[in-house]
Amino acid sequence: RSYLVSAMPFAAAVAWLRWPAANVAWCLLSLAVFAASLIFILKCAKLSPPEKWIVGSVALAFSPTYVGLLRGNPSVLSIGLLTLALCTCVESRRGIAQTWIGGICLGAALCLKPQIAFGAMAVLALWRYWSTLVVAVALFSAFLVTGVLGASSFGGNWQWWQSEHQNVIAAYGPHSDTNPQSEI
Repeated sequence: RSYLVSAMPFAAAVAWLRWPAANVAWCLLSLAVFAASLIFILKCAKLSPPEKWIVGSVALAFSPTYVGLLRGNPSVLSIGLLTLALCTCVESRRGIAQTWIGGICLGAALCLKPQIAFGAMAVLALWRYWSTLVVAVALFSAFLVTGVLGASSFGGNWQWWQSEHQNVIAAYGPHSDTNPQSEI
């Protein structure tokens, strides 16, 4: 799998652990963010308690969280962060603290899964939450620079770029599994 170098600082946070511990730490973080996002949605929803139980149960029943956790996919974490970012912005009434929290959550999701985060960025642009978007892009830029510097040994070795390019071609190129035009 190929991820942007902006995801490297997240990986580095658990990379010093042995694999079983790192896997558990990543899964617990993903699960905690997913739970927080679901709780936040239910807290903000204008529903009666029985209706909240139904919505929460349906969300848990149809959530792809199990598969994401099983495979270590960062989508669970990314979608949870995006949910927290959007809910924080909606509930914030454009407060400073909520702008920062929403921007940090969006920026972290952008680092992990930009293809998912772009949708939330479009929504926030339509809602004119410019300061949240600026915080998110600044965080993404900082993580991208940190990842590039780390991968290149602070500019001394750029061989990683060729590997990244080959991985992207293998994952998304004309003969990859993700190409709908490729022969099966």
